[in-house]
Amino acid sequence: MRLSTALTDALNEYRIFLNEAGRAPQTIEGYIRDIRLVLKIARALFGSESVSEIAPQQLEHILNSDEFMSVDSGRRSKSSVNRTLSSIRGFFRWASEHCLADKDATRSLRSERVRRSKPTVLTADEVRKLLDTTLQEPGMLALRDHMIILTYVRTGIRVNELVELDIEDMDLPGRRLIVEGSKDDSKRVLFLSNKLVESYEQYLWQMWLRYRACEGALFLSNRRKRITSRQVAIRLKHWCREAGIEEISPLVLRHTFASLLFERTHDLGLVQKALGHKDIRTTEIYSYVEEEKLKRAIESL
Repeated sequence: MRLSTALTDALNEYRIFLNEAGRAPQTIEGYIRDIRLVLKIARALFGSESVSEIAPQQLEHILNSDEFMSVDSGRRSKSSVNRTLSSIRGFFRWASEHCLADKDATRSLRSERVRRSKPTVLTADEVRKLLDTTLQEPGMLALRDHMIILTYVRTGIRVNELVELDIEDMDLPGRRLIVEGSKDDSKRVLFLSNKLVESYEQYLWQMWLRYRACEGALFLSNRRKRITSRQVAIRLKHWCREAGIEEISPLVLRHTFASLLFERTHDLGLVQKALGHKDIRTTEIYSYVEEEKLKRAIESL
């Protein structure tokens, strides 16, 4: 069932609001997809024509309905339910603040309790093997991929931040990268080790020799255009196959950085700052390092 004109207009206005708030395009599309599904079910089950016609009891019914819970793989997971709930909370709060509804219909809804799973990470040996493999192949593209992987595991950068990096964002004397926050318009600083600075100096020299480039995108495709997130993911899987390790996504490299940093510092606050998390509860998934050590210690008693 299609949305009514009023619901469609509200959803479009909310998209504009999110865009002006500086949310990442992928984040916005995820929110809109979740909200549109709930609004479609509301119209199908209750005939809702506008946001103001959707009551808290109706939302609770929708989130427990077969129309919402049934997915191709079976039943929707708790984390998926919570993600949708987070999406519609933002939407209904915005609607109430912009006089599209008398009150926020999601205020009484509660999130499902979800045990955070241990993040997938590479071992130190796997990281070393991956990096060594990229150095075994000559050429600028292999060097570029080496630097991308090295940047991930030494800074914990987000993929959106990485592909938007420009040469001008580098402050090598100050040993730092200035990146555009993927969640909003703010900038954040990524600190670089001396070894990483040296690697970047060599990479920039090779870029100058190959492309005569001293400005613009830091990581270029073979067509000399800014590399995309999808290309990064494809190249990473290629190097995993070459190195003989299980194929991973760029997010696993970010998890690997965070886990190694926590293992070295035992400070979740530092990991939170390094990753750019606003809420330390997001960072707590890396505390599994301490839990694993505790399990081994108890086993040895």
